[in-house]
Amino acid sequence: SAYRPFGTRTVDEMRLEEGNEPRILVTTPGIAAEGLNLARANYTVLIGPSGSEHTNQQAFGRADRPGPFRSVHLL
Repeated sequence: SAYRPFGTRTVDEMRLEEGNEPRILVTTPGIAAEGLNLARANYTVLIGPSGSEHTNQQAFGRADRPGPFRSVHLL
């Protein structure tokens, strides 16, 4: 089921928090700009045109949060 009560975490989410391996996301700017929590990604790669510098900034801002868990690389 896709439904999950607010505040619950999946096993995959817990593994992401505990592991030391790189977290790499490859997506388009439009998808990454809204509705995703990318604070745990340390490599964010945007592919394809966004059509807007604001969209690019929003997408990268979702990964580059204050107090990151590790260094963040925006490509």
